[in-house]
Amino acid sequence: MKKVLYFILFPIFSLGALLPAQQLAISYEIIPQSDNELVMHVYLQSLTNQDQPIRAINLSLAIPESCVKITGQTAVFSDAWTDYLQEVQITDQLDLNYNNWHYDNRWQFGSADPGLPNTRAIIAPAQDKAALLIMQIRLKGNCTDKLYLENQTQNGLNQVGDAQMQAMEWIIIHPKASIELQNGVSLQAFPNPVNDVLNIHLDGHREHAYSLELFSLEGKMIMQEQMDIEQQELKIKMDHLPNAVYVLSVRKKGEGESQFFKLKVIKK
Repeated sequence: MKKVLYFILFPIFSLGALLPAQQLAISYEIIPQSDNELVMHVYLQSLTNQDQPIRAINLSLAIPESCVKITGQTAVFSDAWTDYLQEVQITDQLDLNYNNWHYDNRWQFGSADPGLPNTRAIIAPAQDKAALLIMQIRLKGNCTDKLYLENQTQNGLNQVGDAQMQAMEWIIIHPKASIELQNGVSLQAFPNPVNDVLNIHLDGHREHAYSLELFSLEGKMIMQEQMDIEQQELKIKMDHLPNAVYVLSVRKKGEGESQFFKLKVIKK
């Protein structure tokens, strides 16, 4: 997949560099089907106020193979683009540690629009619309909450065989997106995307209070809250806000100390 895409794209790479990058988000949720069977829903969304057509995509899923198996997948790309430039690869003996968990397998899915007459565009809906369900991955196992969708995009461009080419800037929205504030201290904001209430959870021993501010992408402050040293949870009501992408800014408060951390939150 990687060699084929690069071979096709190389002659026209310089043209794509002249155009602004598309801003897109991939989010996912894991839904139980039975005691040991689940399905991962993967969604696509534009991070702008406009729909954005895409022409190629790569997904990478880190798996603890000892307790999770992928049993199959269905994707909108199979019907829209045919399987001419579609491939699934599995990397064995992966040695990846993340959030105190070891991943020994990587599952990669890649697909691209070959530009044939019988293909059609995949449209990433604008940020004020519902996200597009692009894939369902069927799973078996007892630790599926450890699955981790990576941003391992092999193909930096989103169009194949088209001179009007744009690079893509992907954001992966995790169900419990985390900010590492300091050693042993992390903040989770979930669900993300969120419909009504955003849950904030602080883990680890800390010696500082934190100030939380929610901004629009234009920089307008929407709300401001504070989490004291002893406080571990906070709920932010977002049901009254328009569907859009927001920025959660977290500031550590101390002896003249001010350090900022930022996390993008999708309201849908």
